[in-house]
This record gives sequence, C-alpha cells and structure tokens, in this order.
Amino acid sequence: MLHMDGLLGPGILHNLVGSVELPPGTTRHAVEQALDRLGERNPALTATLTGDLPGKNQRTGQQAIEVQTATGASPEDAGSLTARLRHLRLDRSTQARAVAELGETGGGGRLVLAVDHLVCDAAARELVVRDLTALLTTGAFAADPRPRPPDYRTYCLEQARALSEERTRLREIERWKRALDGCRPLPRLTTGGPDDGPLAAWCWEITEAGPALHSTIRGLARTTATSPFVVGAALYAVAIWSRTGIRSSALVTPVSTRRAPEHERLISNLVNERLVPYRVVPERDFTALAQSIGTSFLSALRSSSLAIPDLVAAVDGYRELLQTPGCAYVQLQVSASEGTEPVPPAGQRTWPWGVPYAPPTGITCTVFRVNTSPAGARLSAFHGGPAGQGAAVAALMKDVVRLATSVACDPGAPIGRLAAALS
Repeated sequence: MLHMDGLLGPGILHNLVGSVELPPGTTRHAVEQALDRLGERNPALTATLTGDLPGKNQRTGQQAIEVQTATGASPEDAGSLTARLRHLRLDRSTQARAVAELGETGGGGRLVLAVDHLVCDAAARELVVRDLTALLTTGAFAADPRPRPPDYRTYCLEQARALSEERTRLREIERWKRALDGCRPLPRLTTGGPDDGPLAAWCWEITEAGPALHSTIRGLARTTATSPFVVGAALYAVAIWSRTGIRSSALVTPVSTRRAPEHERLISNLVNERLVPYRVVPERDFTALAQSIGTSFLSALRSSSLAIPDLVAAVDGYRELLQTPGCAYVQLQVSASEGTEPVPPAGQRTWPWGVPYAPPTGITCTVFRVNTSPAGARLSAFHGGPAGQGAAVAALMKDVVRLATSVACDPGAPIGRLAAALS
C-alpha cells in the first residue's frame, strides 16, 4: 500500500473510518484508556512507518492513538466527521497510524476513529470498531470463539520467512511472467478527447432501482460458470477495448490474504493489489472471455504472496502495466449481495473527491465499483487525472450497463458485434 501511495500520490488511499456512540457518562479518560488497550493489543495501529526506495513498509516505533476534540461539523453530523477524517493525511514518518476525534452529542458523545489504510483493511476496521465499542461499554474486548491471532511481530517474521524461500518466489514470478505476456498498458480510457489540462479528482455514480442488473449479472455468472466479479471484469474489458482499441491489458483488484484461521482476527492490512489480465478476441463469445478471465483471476488469488514492489522489480509486465509514465491504472471491485439494503434514488450524480490529485508519475487512476442487490444497483467510479477524461469514464459505466443487457439477450454473439452496438 505504501508503494501504491507513492505511485498514485497522496489522498487516493483514504483512511478507514469507524464511528462509536459513547455510553452516557463516558469520560475522556475512559476513552483514552480504551484506545491505549486497543493499541497495546494491536501494535499495527500505533506503529510509525516510513518507506524505503522499493516502497516496502518499515516499522520505526510506536506512538499512542491521539484523542482530539472534534472541530468543524457538529458531532451530531457523523457523516461530515467521517468524510473529513477519511481524507486526513496521516504523516508517513512522525504520526501514529490512527487518530480519534471525540465530540459531545445530545445523547452523550461520539468517537470517530480514522486508521491509515497502510495498516488496516476493511475486515480489520470492523474488528477495531467492534472491540472499541465493547471496551467502552463493558470494559472488556469483544468475545470471539475464533483462534487468537499471532503476535503482530511474530506474524511479520513468519511472512518474511515464507517469502524468502527462493523456490516459492521463483515459481510465483514465472507464473506472472506467463500470465502477463502480451499485455499492454492502457494509455487512457478513450481513443480521443483532451488528455492535457489540469488534473482533477471526481466521483460519478449511476443508480438503478429494482433487481434487473443484479439478476443479469447473477444470470451471466451461472451461464459462464464463473462469478459476479469475473462477469464484471469481462464487461469492463470489452467496454475498455471498444473505447481504446487495446485487446490485451489488465485490471487491478484487491485480493485478501486472510486465509489461515489464525489470521482472521489479526489487525493489519492483509490485502494485496493484484493484476487480472484479459485478452479480448472479437470473434469469440462472452462466455469464452469470461472463462479466460476467470482463470486469470484464480491465478491472481493463488499468486498473492509476493508484494507489489517485489513483482514490479522482477516481472517486466507488472512494471510496465503499473509504472509506464502517463498510463491508466484501472481498479475494479464487484459485489453482488442478496441483502435488501436500500440504494439511493435512481439517477446519476457527480461530485468532487475533495482532495487534489497530483501523482508523481503522471498516472491516471480510475476505480470502478459495481454493487448490486435485489433492491437495486450502484455503479460508481473514482477518477483522478486530466479533467477532460471525466466524461469518458462516466460514458464507460453506461456502456457496461448496456453491454450486460445485450450479452444476456444473446450470450453466443461474437464480442465484436456486441461492442459495435455500443458506438
């Protein structure tokens, strides 16, 4: 994550934020004690980090989680508090990896905790909020029948030993060399349009009510014998090819490494960014493309041990896809749940990201998210790059929706014919 932070620039890898309602009568001293106990049990939260030249993390010391008085938005407005802390720049070498803000409310108080994404993934954030809530209400950590995680230092040493085994390293490196052979960096997400001008960071969102897109993606996953993520990746691969003309490239997706039972409760960032190669053959049908991407995705899952800096140093294809000056970094996340959580009203929305985008490498960053359920669908995109490319990003999301419907109606049609209908 430190490598990606240096690649894409400050403000892109936002903090993970959790909010805890305080029991009536909770004192600031009690909050500080709970945070001290949380930090002692989970030293990743209080580590001060810096980075060496390859972009690897280096632990340099410990610092307590600081408690600050909430300023700006009213403590009753939890949304504004969490939004501000999500983009707070935690210094890489002098501050701890977590900061808490305490605000009084009519019902007692609210504690908002921001943890640097470098040391905390989404699964760890849920554990942190759960334990903090339990400490403030009962004085004890939350009960959990799962195995206790190893000491953080022990875990790091175990990982270092496992990844230093030369045969394991070489096997993974060779697998990635084969998988990325022939893949080209994406220069942009459109064949034309302005590529210069001021850099900007914006978000786009398309929402639909009802189960139509959810049922379509689930149905395509069954038809292709893959998964909703693979279907989403194939749809975006076709849409990107239709706009750029590049048939072979790769998307990026976060892959969890929480595989061992004893790691399920470990507070750290156990996520590796992994490339998912794709090769669009216009004469073949969507099922063939999805199944080939499914194979690439399984390879990414199995080959998720080495860190990105190691792969960038050892695999030419990895380095070219991620570090070619001015290239497009495109990440995809897909979730198709059976929950009934409401989605925003149907429509399209655009808003600024809230922080400047100025990557040292000139790379364009686009993160696409697809979230569907029987209640509706939400397609969103973060885009950091030349302001003139924003319209192409929004149009590409619309292409994906149209393409999903077309594929569902005629799954045996050649990809080239389906893509032609988008223009």
